[in-house]
Amino acid sequence: MRPAGVAYTPGRAKGAVLMRIVIGWGLLLVSAATIAAEPVTFKAGAKVELDAAGKPMQIEVSPDLPPPVRQFIERKVANWHFSPPTRDGKVATGVTYLSLGACAIPVDGGGYRLAVDFKGNGPQVERMLAPYYPVQARRAGREATLVAKYIVETDGSATLQAIDYTDGIRDQRDGFDAAVQAWVEALHYQPEQLDGRPVRTQLKVPIDFVLTSKGRAELQRDIKTRAQHSPECRLAAADAGALEPIVMDSPVQVDPTG
Repeated sequence: MRPAGVAYTPGRAKGAVLMRIVIGWGLLLVSAATIAAEPVTFKAGAKVELDAAGKPMQIEVSPDLPPPVRQFIERKVANWHFSPPTRDGKVATGVTYLSLGACAIPVDGGGYRLAVDFKGNGPQVERMLAPYYPVQARRAGREATLVAKYIVETDGSATLQAIDYTDGIRDQRDGFDAAVQAWVEALHYQPEQLDGRPVRTQLKVPIDFVLTSKGRAELQRDIKTRAQHSPECRLAAADAGALEPIVMDSPVQVDPTG
């Protein structure tokens, strides 16, 4: 058996960057890219340099995307509203990194209709792997639901602040603490900037350690369903609800509704 990998779903939290990581054991590793299903969803990122009024001066979208897709995302981001970069009452130029979800839906006659959904902004992680599933806990059939709180330092390293368990297993952690600690220590980010200098940012990450017996076919159906019902795909299908900006401990607040 091999670990299932990591599934990321966006969250909403005040005062922190928030994402969810689900670590499963007992599944075959399946990538969404291997599934011949539509719509086509993908993740994207963008570095945004802002003047002191919050106006984008430069937008750099993930370089691995095709030029027409990058240009589309750049035009969208340029129309979003950014607050003036601020920290501790100081207003200055700033740099933040956007996390985006995108969806392309085929249209009659060829081509795709593309939509982009704002997931969050903050420092940019250079590589995000899953925490390892503690062997003792896996053998004992134990799961855990927790929230890891850590700081991204100005040099890009991460410092663990706290681990809050939300499932009542505080007396039976079975290596979960050590797994999260090692995971945080291995993280490295591109920090946000204010006035040309990197700033510290707080992150809050829910983590689910889950034992599961789902097979390949069921996992494929789950991925396809999530793709079809994602906010970006509802946007592409012109069935969009209101978008909520994610508020976090960042010098910049983003409102994608413009």
